[in-house]
Amino acid sequence: MKRKSFISAVLTIAVCIILSGCSGGKTGEDTAPESAQEESEEQDTKDSKKDKKKDKKKKDWASLREDDSEGEGEGGDVYAPILEEVKDILENGFDQEKHYKYISDGIRERAMYPEGDDLADEIGYYLKDINGDGIDELLIGENDVFEYGSPNKVNYVYSGFTVKNNKPVCFLEGWARNRQHYLGDGSFLNTGSGGASNTMFGEWHLEPEGTEPVWDDFYYTSEDMVKGGLAIFSNKTGEEDVNSSKKLDITENEFYEMIDDRARKIDAIAWTPVGNDQNGGIHIVNTMTDDELISYEKKLNSLKYYGFLHGDYSDPRNIDWDEVFYVGAGFDQGTPSSKICKAYLKATGEDEIYTDLTTISGDDVRSFVKETTGLDYSDMNYPLDFTYLNDYDLYINEHGDTNQSSVSVTAGMMNEGNVLIAYERADGFEYVVTFKDNDGKYQFISNLQRWMVEDPTNGGDIDQSMITDGMIIPDSDSRKLTDDDLKGLSAEELRIARNEIYARRGRKFADKELQAHFDSMEWYSPIVEAKDFDESILNEYELYNLKLIGKFEKKAK
Repeated sequence: MKRKSFISAVLTIAVCIILSGCSGGKTGEDTAPESAQEESEEQDTKDSKKDKKKDKKKKDWASLREDDSEGEGEGGDVYAPILEEVKDILENGFDQEKHYKYISDGIRERAMYPEGDDLADEIGYYLKDINGDGIDELLIGENDVFEYGSPNKVNYVYSGFTVKNNKPVCFLEGWARNRQHYLGDGSFLNTGSGGASNTMFGEWHLEPEGTEPVWDDFYYTSEDMVKGGLAIFSNKTGEEDVNSSKKLDITENEFYEMIDDRARKIDAIAWTPVGNDQNGGIHIVNTMTDDELISYEKKLNSLKYYGFLHGDYSDPRNIDWDEVFYVGAGFDQGTPSSKICKAYLKATGEDEIYTDLTTISGDDVRSFVKETTGLDYSDMNYPLDFTYLNDYDLYINEHGDTNQSSVSVTAGMMNEGNVLIAYERADGFEYVVTFKDNDGKYQFISNLQRWMVEDPTNGGDIDQSMITDGMIIPDSDSRKLTDDDLKGLSAEELRIARNEIYARRGRKFADKELQAHFDSMEWYSPIVEAKDFDESILNEYELYNLKLIGKFEKKAK
């Protein structure tokens, strides 16, 4: 997508005059209808505020949706009307005859001038407790390159909402000449322009339970009527008021260098496209330069890290360390001494060594596991299955081949401090590996097929809710079963019902009869080897039902 760097001042003013909405001037000057008046009418005492803070429980998106209050905006789907309205304008375009309640000027601008983009896929939402009061704020925006010349994509926030008295309140607006960027840690960067002699920027944050920006600093330029040229001012009010500002003795170049320095703090956001259903997944979009992608690809394909791309895991405790250390991960000590070889043959009961040996010290194994997971080797669910020589503290693997293979990186992005790299394997499967980059040392978090990252609620590419032919218990993934559901089923039917839970998730089966049974089902999509299947992806209903069906299965045998 190519952004129009600036929409003309005439257009911006015209849009603001013609259209109504939750904005006016700079951030926070107007809020969504109902909010400002209600706050002035309902002043809590200090004691009641303390009680509210003490009793406040964290509310996330799910709990807000489950609010039992009635009436528009009184809990219920607190943010749902906003997302529905945004989705409507992005998919159907701006309707001048229509009254929009939650649409900011930035979203209007994009809807009026889509520039060929599929806006419902480009623009997304982000839910996060930004101000630390236990209630998730809603941000709406997209990622794009920064106007000041950085090649990296950064976030642009068009709207920000919080919840007050069970109603959404708009606390942020961004548009072409008043850009808003989320910096993380509850802070925002605001940059803008009012003409050739007027540029401004500053950082602000949202207080707990607050609905207005609190400025940490604010800088702006204005025409110097005495000396000519530009005068540069600063304050902490966020207002371009000379009387409340300090005039700075800096050059224009220094002023713009300050903006560039602030811009380097902006990252992309893992927006969920407004056109998507809310499924808890992360929409993978590339926000990295070609050089960054090449660098990550080279390192992930290295001897040190390629093994972390073998197998599926959503928890680093489920990493298959045989794959990681198969040819040493860079720690192979080379040809072992004859003394070590004799000890190895004695331990294995073999007469001779037929192929290559990879020999790794126990200290190297333990320290590398700690470096790459942040956990102890004793915490791992799949420790090395190599021959261990206790007297020498050595792990030895005899093999005549290599498990090393290369992947092609297709996209990369940052999400809450983690690196997400999408890549394609040689077999054509698309994966996403997630890790922390600690000054060039990677700490791995997960390695999952891309569809599982983007839509963890989906059992595969098939709509399981629509295609259930042949299932014994079609809804064992969406409710807790009862004893009555299982009474009368044979041991074999119970066995199949139990394994249906795994089959929906795409697991393959070592048992040939089970595999043949599920292969005959139209809904079944075998994608994960049995040994690679990670049970942590199962939801609470599936885990509960596995135990219940297993109990009945034992009784039936």
